[in-house]
Amino acid sequence: MGSDGLQAAATAPVGDAASDEILTLPPLDESAPGIPISGSTGQPRRGKVMVVGMGFLYASAISALASLAKAWWDTIHVATWPHSIRLYDLANVPPGSWQSVLLVVAMGLIGAAMVTVPAIAGFNAWNGYRWSRIVGIVAVPVSGLAWFMNPVAWIALPLAVIGATILWTRPVTRYYGHWEQFRGGEPRRPVEYTQVVYGPLSRFR
Repeated sequence: MGSDGLQAAATAPVGDAASDEILTLPPLDESAPGIPISGSTGQPRRGKVMVVGMGFLYASAISALASLAKAWWDTIHVATWPHSIRLYDLANVPPGSWQSVLLVVAMGLIGAAMVTVPAIAGFNAWNGYRWSRIVGIVAVPVSGLAWFMNPVAWIALPLAVIGATILWTRPVTRYYGHWEQFRGGEPRRPVEYTQVVYGPLSRFR
């Protein structure tokens, strides 16, 4: 083959245009009809109402965290310890005693619960888990423990109430439904058989 033939073979098209097309799966919004999919995350688009409710729950957790930080700061100083939080006023025990140590532990547990529970509700609402509503309800009485803390924590309760209420609204219910459809429903557990007979059955013996 001459040089002209080699050049012609090198420049010849390989296959036609139709065969060069790459086959791909349909977009996610086509394979999951009815679900608004975010182009940046590939997940159901976060509802605005849900985000507002999550914001109130996070605000409740942040106010509790600020209250706990102030309580710790006042607790480490003997002069301000007796009136750091209302729990200390009610107990009326001298600082440095073993009762005061138990009160400090109780303060830490109360503050940790007030921060953690609404934060868990908000985080799982963001990820579309319907049971975050129950956690939101639990966050209300837990935030009510602010009565034993300082005034900084008192705003945590109304914030938790508003956030937990929003999670039960119709737009958030629809948002949870999108996530359940996106995940394909609840996983089915295999049936466990406890009585398995091996060998010939008794009626065939």
